[in-house]
This record gives sequence, C-alpha cells and structure tokens, in this order.
Amino acid sequence: MTKTILVGIDGSRLDLIKKWAGEGSLPNMKKIIETGCSGDLRSILPGPHTAPAWVTFATGKNPGKHGISYMLMRKEDYELKIVSSHDVKAKALWEYLSDAGEFSCVLNVPMTYPPKPINGIIVTSWGTPALESDYTYPSGLKEELKQFDFSLKPEYDRTEESTKAIYDLTISKIKATEWLMEKNNWNLFVSVFFETEEMHHLYSSFLDKEHHYYNQDYEKLIKDFYGVIDEFFGRLLEKYSNINIIIISDHGFCAPSHYIYLNNILEKNSLFFKSTSLGTKKRGFYEKTIWALGETYQRMPGIMKGAARRVIPKFFKERLRDTKMVDADWSRTKAYCPAKIGIIHLNVKGREPEGIVDPGDYERVRDEIIQTLRNDSVLKGKIKGIWKREDIFSGPYTDEMPDIILSPEEKYEFTYTTEEGMICEPKQGNIIGCHTMNGVIMAHGPDIATGEIKNAELIDIVPTVLHMHGLAVPSDIDGRVLHDLFKKESIMNKRKPLIIPQLEEDKIISAVDSIDI
Repeated sequence: MTKTILVGIDGSRLDLIKKWAGEGSLPNMKKIIETGCSGDLRSILPGPHTAPAWVTFATGKNPGKHGISYMLMRKEDYELKIVSSHDVKAKALWEYLSDAGEFSCVLNVPMTYPPKPINGIIVTSWGTPALESDYTYPSGLKEELKQFDFSLKPEYDRTEESTKAIYDLTISKIKATEWLMEKNNWNLFVSVFFETEEMHHLYSSFLDKEHHYYNQDYEKLIKDFYGVIDEFFGRLLEKYSNINIIIISDHGFCAPSHYIYLNNILEKNSLFFKSTSLGTKKRGFYEKTIWALGETYQRMPGIMKGAARRVIPKFFKERLRDTKMVDADWSRTKAYCPAKIGIIHLNVKGREPEGIVDPGDYERVRDEIIQTLRNDSVLKGKIKGIWKREDIFSGPYTDEMPDIILSPEEKYEFTYTTEEGMICEPKQGNIIGCHTMNGVIMAHGPDIATGEIKNAELIDIVPTVLHMHGLAVPSDIDGRVLHDLFKKESIMNKRKPLIIPQLEEDKIISAVDSIDI
C-alpha cells in the first residue's frame, strides 16, 4: 500500500533554506537537500496568489479549469465575494484517491472551506470564517482538536505578542498533525503551514543583507521559526523513513520595493475614471472592513462570541462576503483592476451592469489596452509580461477569468487603490513582503532521487502523486508526472503514466499493468 506525505510551507524560499541549512541551523532540511532532491517550484498566474496557487496544487489544473483566479470572485454586478470550496470546479487530489478507496488526511490547505466529504478527514485553513464554523470533516473532529488549543489564523504584526501567537499556532498544528498521523491508517497525508507565509510577509524586507532594511535580529527570528518546522521534519524522517515525503511552497517571497497603482495608470491613459460620489479616504473601505471584522470576531473571548453569534452569521453572509473593491464612474470607464494583483477586467456592455465596451469591439479595445500598457512609461521595465486570458488559461471557465493578466518584475507589487497622485510609489511604513513565482520543492524517501530537480511546477504535484499511487491521470489534468523526482531503479520511474480520457475521470483505475521494466 503506497503512502505519501505532502507538507506545505507556504511562501518559502529555497535560497534562504539552503543558506540557513548550510549554517547548521536547519539540520533536517539539510539532510533532505543532500540525500534527497530539491529545486524551485514554479507557481501559477494570476499573482502568484495564495488562492489560485493552492487550488492549482490541489487539482493539477489551471484556473481556466478550476475557476479560481483570486481570493475574491466577481458576481453579476461590480460586487465581489470571498471564494470558498464551493467555487472550486475541479476535483482535488484527495477526491481522486477517495474514489480509488484510499484514505487521505488533509490539514490546513487553503481554499478547502467548507470541507467536502471524502474517504478521510479534512481540517480547513485560510478562508474559514471562524472556529465556530464547521471547519472539519467529519464535523466531530473539531471537538477533538480542542486539546491542541487549535486556532485558524492569528492577527500578525512585528510584535513579541504576535510572534508568540504564530509560534504557538505552528506548534499546535504540528502536534495535531503528528496525533492524526498516529491515529489514522492513511494513504496520503497533507499538512500545510500557512504561518511561514505570515512570517515572510512580515520579515522578507529584513532577510537580505544587500537590502537597506536588513536586520540581523529579524533574520534570526525567522530562522529560529524555521527551526521549529525543521525539528518536525526530523521526526518525520525518523518515524516514516520508508515513506516518500514531498515538501512544497505555493510561491516564493522577496523584499518589496514599489507599489504600482494599476487603476491610476489606467486613469492616466483615459481608460479608468474615478467615481465622483465617493471620497478618496473611503476607497478600499469594504475590503479593509471584511478582514478587520473577521479577525476581530476570531479574537473575541468565548463569552463575547456567544452573544455575537446571534448577529454576526447573517452579517457575514450578507455583508462580509460581499465587497466592492473599487468605485468608478462606470459611464466612462473601459477597464479596471479590482484586486491587489495584476488583473484587469473590461467594462463590457451586457456583462457588467453599466458596461460601455460593445461586445463587438471587445477584441479591438482589449488589444488597444494591452498595447497602451506595454508602451506606458511607468510600467516599462517593471513588468515581465501582459497576456490575454486565453493566452495562459484553458478550459471551460476561461471566460470567467480576468480579461488581461499582468506579471510584475520582482519587488514590484500591484494594487487596485486609487489614492490621488499615486502611480509607482516606494513602499514605506509597515513594509510587507511580496510574492514571487519561484516556490520550493524538496523530497526525500525510498523512491526519491538525489540532486537538483529542474523545471518543476506547482501544477505537476497531482499527476505525480497519482502516478506514485499507481493511479491513472485524467487527460484534462494540466501538469505532468515529475519522473526526475524518482530514482532510476524505482518502480515509480519505470512505470509509464496511464492517462485516461477526461470523461472517465470518475473511474480511477490501476496503472500497474503499464509498468515497463
């Protein structure tokens, strides 16, 4: 019976892990790198961003097939709603294994709330509104997790109290992971640590010695935090030495430099016009309110939550899950950015409630916008590329993706904010790290090769694990089996992937007969 362990360390950077491992601070990650394999793991556009990245990890499909391009999804009007697992339109890895009769434990994977029934257990993560919600499957597991002082996501900032909260939550998740590993007879165990993402957001600006914000004390703080996870890896290597372990991150991080105010650049080119009915200070109010109220509710003492629950659930449903990210004069606006990543929607007549771009002119207008952005003096040298959605997405939900996608150069970050006079401004004040396309893959185990793995992508994890378990790969999965991950003599390397037609994906069958020795 094949067993696989998948661990996510959200936002991690391989260069830092190697540096700290080389200094002796991460002995178990050093062992994994030296006696297993490692390399960069390319993330996914748009963004990269946590929501589409982890859904791509889970499904092995691009956003045009799974339907998620950001943490917020456009409704029929200009309102946006926070996405959930109900909006994911493709099967997850653990659902394929469940169909094949295999048991999966899935902990803390973003975008799994509310949990879907599987042959196994699910504990949800980022995107869960509160601990009072049904965030586990089966639902009774929630009570058992209370022994670990389990929580979802602390408020984080660069204070001693916040750092302790992140440490405590990580330790509680490690304890819950080890307890569930021991308690269950599983085929696949997935556990993601979102806390590494939070630490990188807080401290990425202070980790690189060439950066003017470099801080030796902050580097030690995050290095010591990785030490907690490294100790967990050490216990995995010792107890599960006969099991293949794969460690990944959904994207990387870098020290930020500038915000690019995309709507203001569109305004500069007469493509976007601010609303005259809403003051500058109110712009972005709804988004800030969503997260502030949500975090406030999670931090309430139990006695206060009991009273709040009589009011908040309806408020969450009707208000906290709906937001207007940008206000514009829609009678003149041709294009707008609704998010903190490089995505642009056209204001199309018949699609948007006050659309002005005629569907017959859609292609011409979109081409003109792309050319305008490519020629914009502010954007030159600050973006890697601009694409139409169909250039990088495929599948039945491509038409639901943003019309135009932009990818920034490292250290630049897009924002939808429409503050007056802001075009491309240095990040100041509470400096927060920004995402990069290169995440991490490290692997160790009886079938795992030694050395560097190249050209691996986040989208490759599902077909690779299905192949490892001797299961067929549905033909509409976009990733490939990472054969370079395996030893040459391993049966996983000798076995040819068995691809089945998309329409047969519910009939997961054994690929054992396809072995070519």
